[in-house]
Amino acid sequence: MAAGLASAINANTSLSTLGVTATSASGVISISSSSTNLTTYSSAVTPTTTSGTETVTLGTNTVGNTTATIGGTVTVGDVLSLTVRAKALTGGAESVAYIVRQAQPRPPLPLV
Repeated sequence: MAAGLASAINANTSLSTLGVTATSASGVISISSSSTNLTTYSSAVTPTTTSGTETVTLGTNTVGNTTATIGGTVTVGDVLSLTVRAKALTGGAESVAYIVRQAQPRPPLPLV
């Protein structure tokens, strides 16, 4: 899920133009902004059932750089979203989303 949301951030041309990039490892997204504008972030989980089972916890925003830790249990169809706010963005904000997909089965290990 973290890799999917990081990919959505990197694929967004408005965020790219602003200088926002993301990487992910082990369920944590590292988000950075090279913009001279104040850049802030918010997150949300939109569940397919009455309560989402995933969480998105944002770390401390230090000059446009923060982390987003993805946790919880995978629920297919839930939507994880991140909104970036900066004066340089059209309308002052841009949102990206990742729809949780069914986990792909791991390929079998080769016999030795």
